[in-house]
Amino acid sequence: MRMRITMFKILAIGDCHACPETGELERFEWLGHHITERKPDIIVVMGDFVSLNSLSAWDSDKRRKMENRRYREDVAVGNEALDILLKSLQTEQAIAKQQKKKAYRPKMFFLEGNHEERLERYVDYNPVLEGSIDILQDLKLEERGFSIIRYGEYLNANGTYFTHIPFAGNGKPYHSTATTSSLGKRILQSFSSNVVYGHTHRLEVQQVTRRGLPPISAYNVGCYTADKQEDYAANMVDDSWKGIVHFTIKDTGEVDSVECVTKSKLRSDYEEFINDQS
Repeated sequence: MRMRITMFKILAIGDCHACPETGELERFEWLGHHITERKPDIIVVMGDFVSLNSLSAWDSDKRRKMENRRYREDVAVGNEALDILLKSLQTEQAIAKQQKKKAYRPKMFFLEGNHEERLERYVDYNPVLEGSIDILQDLKLEERGFSIIRYGEYLNANGTYFTHIPFAGNGKPYHSTATTSSLGKRILQSFSSNVVYGHTHRLEVQQVTRRGLPPISAYNVGCYTADKQEDYAANMVDDSWKGIVHFTIKDTGEVDSVECVTKSKLRSDYEEFINDQS
């Protein structure tokens, strides 16, 4: 999908991994108030908004781990997180309508991540379910006003590409390992424009300068996960960066500015305000 505006502000929300196991849905309320305060032109949910652990292929043969995991509960938590995230925006829009004023209506995009894509892989092994479950429909994304970018596809915003994780020339997503060079630098070997992605939960910026051409950059936007780690990461070192990233992009595709806002900053800015309102 391509869109072109002279200059716009875009908010990238990295992997959120809403799931019953970790909870902490109040983080979406902090973020919702931040959105109505800062008013970005475009909001991009970068994928892996839900974990869908009930459909995990990694744990499918581990009966004790899979016990009590239910798809309907994964969906319920995802919908609750979206309800909380959009509540402040919808309240402001309702007040504007009542006062007959122009409402703030950002364009919103939902990028499908590999965790949402778990459902497709699950149906591949259980084709009897085809057409009966669909995480993108079950989250009511289009009803909520989101345009959907499928896993492996790109949102082209004035020549800067947003995706959950770029795919390499072999048709498989890039991945980072301790023995390879920077993921951002490897991604830029396949791109001629700026690219913004999530997936790794890390914050990283890499730039490549090409002879006679403007430099291009790869931006990894971290994540917006709960403080409690999911079961699969319980014994792993948490090297994630938790927060959100604001971009200002020119019509030339040049990224004019980047602002990183930590999750702890959002908590300190809005937790007391929300408590005072309740």
